[in-house]
Amino acid sequence: MVSFVVSAGLILLNIILSGLICIAGLEKENLPRI
Repeated sequence: MVSFVVSAGLILLNIILSGLICIAGLEKENLPRI
């Protein structure tokens, strides 16, 4: 049960981190255009 919670938490962290990286990348790409 504990391992399931830990794995679920790691998956959520990976999704959040990837989302933040994508947002940061889009912002960096849009800066020169502005």
